Amino acid sequence: MPESEETCFSPVLELPRRRLFGFAVARLGDDSACLAAALQCAATWGGRDQPVVLLDADLDHDGAISARLADGLLAAPHPEAVVVRVPRFHRVDPASILEQLVERGVTVAVREVDLGAAELGLLAGAPIDLLELPAWAVAGLDRDRTAATVVERRIALAHHHDWLTLAADVHRPEQLALLERLGCDLVCGPAVGAAMTRTDADRLVVHRRAAPPTAPPPSL
Repeated sequence: MPESEETCFSPVLELPRRRLFGFAVARLGDDSACLAAALQCAATWGGRDQPVVLLDADLDHDGAISARLADGLLAAPHPEAVVVRVPRFHRVDPASILEQLVERGVTVAVREVDLGAAELGLLAGAPIDLLELPAWAVAGLDRDRTAATVVERRIALAHHHDWLTLAADVHRPEQLALLERLGCDLVCGPAVGAAMTRTDADRLVVHRRAAPPTAPPPSL
């Protein structure tokens, strides 16, 4: 199936405005991100106040795929339109690929951080822009008080460091409502909109650009 026909673009919305923030680009069956398609979209959509692409990238490991991903990201014509989602944050040296990406203007999203270090302020100035909320806590948010407490504390911690927060795989309207009440910044998943092809993502972006400034956000 051609890359443009793969349903690997999941819309990400800003809360509470329900405004399109960008698209999370899923990995395909061969375990590679839709890198070329995503970077082409970033180049096309790039510019002030335009949607971004969120790419999964485990840059800790050596290998051809990691090297190709790093090269592609560093060469992105609109790095401000790219968000790299890494599994975890380690304290890194200034020559690391993560630091290089930040210097280029790429946004860094992290799934796991050292919470103790963050609470002690040891991560102030770290190359982190966005913290993804734990999947298990998001899944049980509206059914488990412990999960809700974890989400609330992670959001507070992130905002203390001026990081945005992302809740992925949001399935139910009840989760969405609680995330909005707790101050989560970004959401994606079935409750937000189904994954779409690159063609459909392009069409949505064009529709958004054509809408008057006062118009409601386009339906996903």
